[in-house]
Amino acid sequence: PAGSPTANWYVNIDTGYIQNNGFELGLNSTVYDNNDFSWEVTGSFSTNKNVVKELNYFLPTGRAQGQGLTGAYAQIVTNNEPMNTFYGLKIDSIVSGEVYYAKQIDTIINGEIQYSNIDSLTYLGNALPKFTWGLNNTFYYKGFDLSIFIEGVHGNKIFNNTALLLDKSNLNQSKNALQSFVEDEINIKYTPLVSNRYIEDGSYVRLSNATLGYTFDVSKITWLKSVRMYATGTNLLIITNYSGYDPDVNSSADMEGIRSSGIDITNYPKARTFLFGINLTF
Repeated sequence: PAGSPTANWYVNIDTGYIQNNGFELGLNSTVYDNNDFSWEVTGSFSTNKNVVKELNYFLPTGRAQGQGLTGAYAQIVTNNEPMNTFYGLKIDSIVSGEVYYAKQIDTIINGEIQYSNIDSLTYLGNALPKFTWGLNNTFYYKGFDLSIFIEGVHGNKIFNNTALLLDKSNLNQSKNALQSFVEDEINIKYTPLVSNRYIEDGSYVRLSNATLGYTFDVSKITWLKSVRMYATGTNLLIITNYSGYDPDVNSSADMEGIRSSGIDITNYPKARTFLFGINLTF
């Protein structure tokens, strides 16, 4: 019997591959060491240039959410571009509160570019960082020990879908809106679309962990081998230009099983925690 009509079907992708080039560097060093004081450093640095090759398909992913955005997407997987490249409209100008997007090139006459009346979709960066790093410093002074871990991510982009949901067009419907959007020059009738308006730099430097401890001298207590008290703080400080809660986003916006990354859709931020404890060894 004839098969039932369907809008979508799955096929094997018989062409295409992902090319990765980069390097990783590790560091482990004792900077200073004597009887009373020592300083140890461990660190890492890595880069990766990612690109899709010989793919004869255009694969959308990064599902965008919001009113009027059914079926919209913010990322694509395509040939000669990195995985999860952001794709959308690019704002050309804002005049009297009206947003105008870059247009498609229609033709070139006598060296002058002629544009069509169709808004042009274009590449808007990608979610993969240019490089990442981490640095851990550990200090020992007599019975005290202090460990500080700092990490960084640089060169990646984030689609701030949460900001799109809270654009000032919500005011027409008596919904919440971000103050930054209420105060900008764009007309309140502006229709939120996937554009570079919501693509932000996701670079950050984070003081991820710090631990201060003290080990007591219990050599005169025969039944006790060691006592150490400590205090630990995590996610203590972050330096970033990203306007959302946390640039370390992990929201899932996959489409048709195609992975997405760098999408912030009501992403819950990392907690800042403090822990105090004591270790006893008998």
